Amino acid sequence: MQIRNLGKDAVTYSFDSLGSGSDLEIDGVWYSPGPSAGNAARQPALLPGAQSGIIHLSFQSFRVDGKVVTLDHLGLRPGKHSVCVRTPGDEFGVENSAHQVLTLVSNWFTIDVTDSLALSAQRYQRALQVSLVPEKTSFMVREPMYLSFTVSNGSSEDLQVVVGNDTWNVLGRPERFTMQIVRDDGVMVPIRELPPDDVGGNRLSGPQKIPAGGSYSFSLFLPDWVEFKEPGRYTITAARTLDVRAYSQNDMSWTDPATLVHLDEQA
Repeated sequence: MQIRNLGKDAVTYSFDSLGSGSDLEIDGVWYSPGPSAGNAARQPALLPGAQSGIIHLSFQSFRVDGKVVTLDHLGLRPGKHSVCVRTPGDEFGVENSAHQVLTLVSNWFTIDVTDSLALSAQRYQRALQVSLVPEKTSFMVREPMYLSFTVSNGSSEDLQVVVGNDTWNVLGRPERFTMQIVRDDGVMVPIRELPPDDVGGNRLSGPQKIPAGGSYSFSLFLPDWVEFKEPGRYTITAARTLDVRAYSQNDMSWTDPATLVHLDEQA
């Protein structure tokens, strides 16, 4: 923001006070800035016909309906928005030589809000690969067998995936996974049906780190889904929606669905 003095009197102002204390009008709605700290010292007088240096606007929060909210919680949808600025109408605003406060309103300008989650989804989609790895490739009929649904992170950024949040049942299988088993002759092997008196629960264990260049594995007990009754060659496919975000240690923000990217993956 810049101020041009088109009047006949000199004015004074504070860079910090205007940069963090001005009001914003976005799409016709005015937002007052939240608490901020800075240097309120005034600049040398801006003489008639002169123009100020660039005043950088920096807001940590806003007051909305009596509450202080951060910029990312204003609820601005992706796309273009019309914005203008109004200088403070108190002692932190622009003053003339008689110390009268002058409230200035800027011209309208346009900002373009990007869909950060969509951009993150594209980045994570490129970074992550999933694979389904059996503990061994040959086993006996009715032999217990585990599979590892492994999520590998090929990027240089630590990520995290939310583990749990599944409806578990009397069979013990996590319902956010779907399984498909096909015999080599093309016959689909039926998935075990849940009993009518099935009782489930919710096990939420929280986020698990997928280090840069590393991986995280979900352990799946195959008999929870299928009972092999005859020998043969089978192709197994497992799928799950992964709730992913950048890794953040000791941060509960992963509980907010708005911060998570949902990727449908299968292997």
